[in-house]
Amino acid sequence: MQTTSQPQINNNAYIVELKQLGLIQISGPDAATFLQGQLTCDVRDISATHSSAGAYCNIKGRIIATFRIFQLNDNYYLLLPKTMIETMINKLNKYAVFSKVTLTDHSDQLAIIGCHGDNVDHQLSLSQYFNTLPETVNDAIQTNDATILKTSASMSGKVSRYICITSITAKQTLMQHLQQHLQLGDLDHWNLLTIHAGTPEIYPTTTEMFTPHDVNLPKIGGVSFDKGCYLGQEIVARMQYLGKLKQRMHHGKVNTETSLKSADPIIDGDGKVVGHIVNCQQIAKHVYELLAVVKDQAVKTTNSFVAKNARISWE
Repeated sequence: MQTTSQPQINNNAYIVELKQLGLIQISGPDAATFLQGQLTCDVRDISATHSSAGAYCNIKGRIIATFRIFQLNDNYYLLLPKTMIETMINKLNKYAVFSKVTLTDHSDQLAIIGCHGDNVDHQLSLSQYFNTLPETVNDAIQTNDATILKTSASMSGKVSRYICITSITAKQTLMQHLQQHLQLGDLDHWNLLTIHAGTPEIYPTTTEMFTPHDVNLPKIGGVSFDKGCYLGQEIVARMQYLGKLKQRMHHGKVNTETSLKSADPIIDGDGKVVGHIVNCQQIAKHVYELLAVVKDQAVKTTNSFVAKNARISWE
């Protein structure tokens, strides 16, 4: 989502409270089986030491929401924008009535803290709050009253960032401890890194607008093609094995006086819609970086705009 500040990625390490994110807890003896039949990722791979990106689709294979799933104390958690929690719980509950499973908005019971920067690994080690750190993207560690997930801050996966989940009562202690070694950052930095990582975030304005392939979800491990059936699976599998992708998500930069937001159209030189913004972030006055699902031809010819005379530079 865009803001008016001007984030700049640098070599320092930062912490930021991710207040825009929330958590859905899925508990009960049928939780794993239930989620396996609903989500695009393979829930069998989720454990106390492994998380995953994923999506929940409608029957037509359109993404209702994207998330990161992890496990804590035998319960599963979906980490996603707070604005999507009510929608997700309502949609999932339509099928949960057939299973021994309970879905709860857990956002007020757990704090979510992001850590990022080129030297964040070193600074987190110096803090000694965590006995060890996850080594690779999607790894998870539970230690010292906190769960820490490793995610990516770049499309190459070579730049690290971490998400720490802890109780509300332990949050202040964790924040105070980490601030001895990491600077306070802001959400704009984090949102920009999400774009640089090529990670799609779905909001109410874009729910049921894109397919997993549109937003490159298979490329970041958010779709399993050998897990069996789940809602929308036939459409997603057909696109993987039989379909010819004519559009996909691209990273771009644009200079425009128009205020941009998710779901805004991308147009060609004739004013025809050739795509839509998934996520965007303002990085300077009139300058935005964005992820957008765009027809391949529009990207190849660089003939794509967010407004008249505001041509997008694709990267």
